[in-house]
Amino acid sequence: MSKKKKKNSRSLESVAQELVSAMMTSAYLLEKALSSNDDVSISTGESCEQQR
Repeated sequence: MSKKKKKNSRSLESVAQELVSAMMTSAYLLEKALSSNDDVSISTGESCEQQR
């Protein structure tokens, strides 16, 4: 195996690990947001009380 191919395969492995980490982080944050009792509006930045 050439050095270039070996370097590319390590780079791909690193990208895959970062992707898995990002997906796990996103899933964790989504779970936390869904289980939270806080009133939060992401789309407008207003609280739920102001929107009613």
